[in-house]
Amino acid sequence: MVLRHWGAGLGLDAGDALSSLYQCPVNEQSCVSLFALSLRDEAARAPVTLRASFTDRTLAWVSPWGRKKLISAPFLFHPQRFFEVLLLCQEGALKLALNGQAVGTTSLDQQTLERLRELQIRGSIQLYCVHY
Repeated sequence: MVLRHWGAGLGLDAGDALSSLYQCPVNEQSCVSLFALSLRDEAARAPVTLRASFTDRTLAWVSPWGRKKLISAPFLFHPQRFFEVLLLCQEGALKLALNGQAVGTTSLDQQTLERLRELQIRGSIQLYCVHY
């Protein structure tokens, strides 16, 4: 588990962007069945998680209650390939881009966005950098 904290007392405001660069493992067999990027608040709650499954090759937003909203996008995660995730905060929403291509949006109320403090990464991907 890797946590990246982007500021004391700072949440996400409209116009803020969080960019991160990753690399997939050497081969899919060495990869766990999924990786997940969660945005967490100061109480370690994750109101939104982006989940990529290598077993069924899907990408989805996952709510804290486990409800999945599939994202219609090509599965860009291949062995030894880099990929970039960009989350752009807008009023009441997070927009997602993968490798520079807009692929989806999820709704979050403004108070929830303002409480977000950390990016949690789970799975066998390798994190290279995070920009806020």
